[in-house]
Amino acid sequence: RVRDYEWLFNHYDTQGNVQNKGYTKTLVSTSMGTQIIRVHTHGYSLKVKLKVSKILKLPVNLDPDGKITQFFIFAVKDLRNAIAHNNVIFDTRFKTGEINNRLIDLLKKEVGISNINFDYMDAYVIMITHFLKKMGETKTSCKQFLTSYQSLTENFRRESPSNICAQVPGTQHRTNMTALREFITSCKTQRKFVVY
Repeated sequence: RVRDYEWLFNHYDTQGNVQNKGYTKTLVSTSMGTQIIRVHTHGYSLKVKLKVSKILKLPVNLDPDGKITQFFIFAVKDLRNAIAHNNVIFDTRFKTGEINNRLIDLLKKEVGISNINFDYMDAYVIMITHFLKKMGETKTSCKQFLTSYQSLTENFRRESPSNICAQVPGTQHRTNMTALREFITSCKTQRKFVVY
């Protein structure tokens, strides 16, 4: 069977014009027989990026070109791959590149935590919670996510030597999680983000 998928890459110039049109890659899969997948590259236009930024209510001064969502996706991609392949995440050795400073600045300003460091898992929890709130997730759900993470971290702290605890979750863990809980509590619930 042959199925065509559009794979949307970010190949556009400063005017939002698509570059690298027509690139096709064929992939073979063995699930349910052999399948050939044709991947076509097309670029997101600048208008689409700005529309997503507007829907998420990201501040225009921090996201003038709509790229914050792209930076978020690239940051969470490594975490997602680590979970998919390793099942258990202990620290941030899965990170394959630097996290864009504009994303870090956005999180610092909107969440109110000044020491966001993606060398520690706290930063990923902060980022995911921030975007869950932006996509309209409830305070209760976000608090449950945070409580679950804090519970796992406290179990780790009880069962590990203190020198390891200072290295893995970091020395700012409790301060960051308290500030994140305050952010969740103070946020207005946004309308649910729906993709059609």
